[in-house]
Amino acid sequence: MADGEMAGVCICRPHVPEDEAMGSVGPLGVRLSWRNQGLGLALLRYAFSEFYRRSTPRVSLMVDAGSLTGAAKLYERVGMRVVRSTILFEKELRPGKELGTSKI
Repeated sequence: MADGEMAGVCICRPHVPEDEAMGSVGPLGVRLSWRNQGLGLALLRYAFSEFYRRSTPRVSLMVDAGSLTGAAKLYERVGMRVVRSTILFEKELRPGKELGTSKI
């Protein structure tokens, strides 16, 4: 928090469903006005120290590698590495008004 507003956030989970010995980070975000000042790095390092303190030996996260925020570079800088990569394709089949929900 800074000047009454949230400057950054890092939400962690103690375990991932497929591996009880692995925690997860995410989302991790820093408000635009606070970026490039080391806050994301500090939040991530604090999260790692808490995982270590709680005897969680591995940490994972998911990131959009194409993000313009440079998040992937931050994660590599703290020693994380890519283990799995997924390509997601999208196609809009019917442009126009969303009809999934309607108000009565």
